[in-house]
Amino acid sequence: MKIKEGVKEKKYYGINKNVFLLSIVSFINDINSEMIMPILPMFISSLGGSSLIVGLIGGLRDSIASILKVVFGYYSDKTGKRKIFVFSGYFASSIFKFLLSLSKTWSGVLFFSVFERIGKGVRTAPRGCHDSRFNRGGKKRSGFWHP
Repeated sequence: MKIKEGVKEKKYYGINKNVFLLSIVSFINDINSEMIMPILPMFISSLGGSSLIVGLIGGLRDSIASILKVVFGYYSDKTGKRKIFVFSGYFASSIFKFLLSLSKTWSGVLFFSVFERIGKGVRTAPRGCHDSRFNRGGKKRSGFWHP
């Protein structure tokens, strides 16, 4: 989808509507993550996981998200579609964060944590590219709220 010249963009508080709404969704998702991540090691331990398991889950979460950012960034660029990757990534993260709270064993936490980070890997690179499409006028970082 191309941005048409001469078409007036909808803006909220001086920011493109798409960037504004995506920023709100990202903000809410970040709040959820910041509430879950500090207590995740204690949750794993309470379910019988050792410190080795806590480290394994943390390492897998980070590595899967990092690898998938490259993979899905490539596919997003190749197909030219951004919204489907961003939507599916946020949707997967939301669903698996909820399911993470229902885990009864540390292996359930491992399973749901990995899939939650798959959602992050799917959405991150396409989201940045989607946001940058709306940065017009040559002003660096004018379409972004975060550093």
